[in-house]
Amino acid sequence: MEDVEDRKMNSKIKLVDVHCHLTLLKHKKEVLDKISNDMEFAVTSGIDVKDGKKSLDLAKQSNNVFITLGFSPVSVPDSNQKEYFDFVNETVGNPKLVGIGEVGLDYYWEKIPARRKVQMKFFIKAIELANDLKKVLVIHTRDAFDDTIKTLERHTPNKFFIH
Repeated sequence: MEDVEDRKMNSKIKLVDVHCHLTLLKHKKEVLDKISNDMEFAVTSGIDVKDGKKSLDLAKQSNNVFITLGFSPVSVPDSNQKEYFDFVNETVGNPKLVGIGEVGLDYYWEKIPARRKVQMKFFIKAIELANDLKKVLVIHTRDAFDDTIKTLERHTPNKFFIH
């Protein structure tokens, strides 16, 4: 009969990371190697268009890395969000794109009511986009839980997770 230690040695836990920011790391090559060798997969979230393009380039370097595209709440521009939606539309057929986000509400960093409204409007657009594309929505909320839940009740995403 196989003992517990033998089972531990013979089983390999499959690790996943469903939300990280690989573009922010200094030692990307080493991390990509670690993901390729030791993980089932990782999903890196673009926090704006520039970061989304970097995320896509990184994902192309590994079979185990996928991306989500969004604007972190504090990165949402007041206007000219067209560049983001154009980029998503260009990328939507790429199998590396698995979700929309991170998006959401962050009242910890954003104190100005007009900027909070910009976050909210973009959050709703992102929910609609994720639903239209049948993609997972990655939601960031900080010090805005009540408004986040109320928004999700009114504009329910098909699939999502919150951090």
